[in-house]
Amino acid sequence: FVRKCMEDLAEIGTYTIDGNVKRCLQSQFEAGYCSDEQTKQSIKRIWDMYRYLIDPHTAVGYGAYLENKDILTGKTLIASTASPYKFVETIDEIFQMPVEDKMFKETLSTEQSTTILNTLVLNDYDKYKLD
Repeated sequence: FVRKCMEDLAEIGTYTIDGNVKRCLQSQFEAGYCSDEQTKQSIKRIWDMYRYLIDPHTAVGYGAYLENKDILTGKTLIASTASPYKFVETIDEIFQMPVEDKMFKETLSTEQSTTILNTLVLNDYDKYKLD
């Protein structure tokens, strides 16, 4: 089923799911959104709480989680989808890094630093749990 959907997406730019699949997905997943300002607040909040820098995409997931956590049941997984170091301008806006830190920002935008950060997080998962 998934293969067919992905083929349709690649070939015609869209795919369709039937009512049963839609109902099943809706019973298992929640969706949400947040504004640019809420996204920035989420990045700052996670940094202030855990000294862990998240990207804007992950911040939207976290912001949506905060908005909906009272109606959610069970565990929540927020999957990080990008590196915060690919969004230097956004991070700069939030933390207002001075110009002399440009070299630091360039260093953090490398693949190696992202790998190191992800490894640290994976090795210390309990420290970053939200609940």
